[in-house]
Amino acid sequence: MTTLKDVARLANVSASTVSRVLNHNPAISTATQKKVLRAMQKLRYVPNSNARNLALQHTMTLGVILPATQAMVFSNPFFVALIQGINHICSQNNYLTAVATGDDIQELQQTITMMAQQNKIRQFILLYSQKNDPILQILQQLGLRYVILGKPFENSQAMPYVDNDNILAGTDVTTYLLKQGHRAIGFLYSDLSQMVQADRLLGYQRAMQQSGLPQHAFQINDDYEQLQTQLRHIMALKPEITALITTDDMQALAVQQALVPLDLKRHISQISFNNSIFARVARPMLTSVEVFPVKLGEEVARLAIQDHAETFVSNLIIPHRIIERSSVWTQ
Repeated sequence: MTTLKDVARLANVSASTVSRVLNHNPAISTATQKKVLRAMQKLRYVPNSNARNLALQHTMTLGVILPATQAMVFSNPFFVALIQGINHICSQNNYLTAVATGDDIQELQQTITMMAQQNKIRQFILLYSQKNDPILQILQQLGLRYVILGKPFENSQAMPYVDNDNILAGTDVTTYLLKQGHRAIGFLYSDLSQMVQADRLLGYQRAMQQSGLPQHAFQINDDYEQLQTQLRHIMALKPEITALITTDDMQALAVQQALVPLDLKRHISQISFNNSIFARVARPMLTSVEVFPVKLGEEVARLAIQDHAETFVSNLIIPHRIIERSSVWTQ
């Protein structure tokens, strides 16, 4: 049976170099990687994953942590696309994924602790960024490696993360509406403890401020009846509003439906984020920001499984793009 030492001898490198290639160590040059891989192919060498796992004292499994608000997660195609991207990269690198969920924060903390202590999972992806998140604290207390999907609220230069530039995206959608002639633009959000919503609001505020126009930002509820009441109040308070920005397509579709009985749907332009199936089934179809969630999932997985020193920190910003549809009218 071909051994790792046989591969090292044929490639004229050390056995430890072959091991580093198998573990995707970025310190190994591309030329050396190719030389080792050619030797493996010539010798038909198949890595013993179980032996490698025992030596490393952990399983080649990546923990994927979903928000405790599971109702939002499982009905949102954004998270499905993220996991699709994560699974794609894990499959290429012989990793498994284990999803951590919980009905509340305490249950989620217990699940993560069990995964780390019993299943020896040492690498995790946090699929959200939230202010004062106790899940982030438990990861740090257990000494686990993690990558965040979304810019951290604090110490963003000291934590590895993958995200879009949501401040820029918020500015871009506001500027897009301004170019269509809208001057009274509303911004609707539900939870500013979520970094993605806070950043998109900040981008909107900057664009309105630079244009010398008043800002109209409102917190809304997910409950349909409450949402309709809130929108009635908002439009009575600010009847000059001609366009609304919402923080994701699910929220935008709910707003669109709530505007119908108020006889406002045909008078209000709308723009949103994520470019999901909800944007395409809306009537009119929603202009929305493509954030490329599969790509986000792939890059956050790559960052999570790469073999690097504890002091190495990296982050990556995925570009966004506005997809124009029929929900925005020129004023």
